[in-house]
Amino acid sequence: MTGLPQTIARFYADSNFVSCFSTAEERALVNMALKRKTGADENPSGRLGMVMQITQRVRKSFHEMDPKFVHWDRATPKEEEQVVEPVSMVEDQGEIRVTTRVWTLKKEQNALLVSQYSTQTEALKTLANIQQQRSRTEVHVWKKHGQRWLREAAVYVPLKLGR
Repeated sequence: MTGLPQTIARFYADSNFVSCFSTAEERALVNMALKRKTGADENPSGRLGMVMQITQRVRKSFHEMDPKFVHWDRATPKEEEQVVEPVSMVEDQGEIRVTTRVWTLKKEQNALLVSQYSTQTEALKTLANIQQQRSRTEVHVWKKHGQRWLREAAVYVPLKLGR
């Protein structure tokens, strides 16, 4: 998407990488290791090592919510994994609202993508098939904090009102 700041575009690419190329169980292990702040000698190598590095980068892209207002723990694995595509953005006074299309990955699709980690062509075909499924719209709010763009933890889902 043109016009999207590079750090925000990278966030979506990183989030999709972690969702597509690791299982929920692996993400739980990575999050536990990150909470323990493992030493460099304890970091996994290969695909899981890459997932850990990218997960650290994704975590740094969130603006924390007031813990007295709401309890939310990014380290808790989600019930479902998602592929997120930014489709439009509006920038106004230090804030960017990114409208996204979101596809939910089924467990078997996630497993297939993990198995296709080293074969990019096959993984791209699988992703293209996933993007033929029904998607939903979400709006993510990004705010400028100093020189960094941080995503607000809350996600806005526009409601479709039936007649």
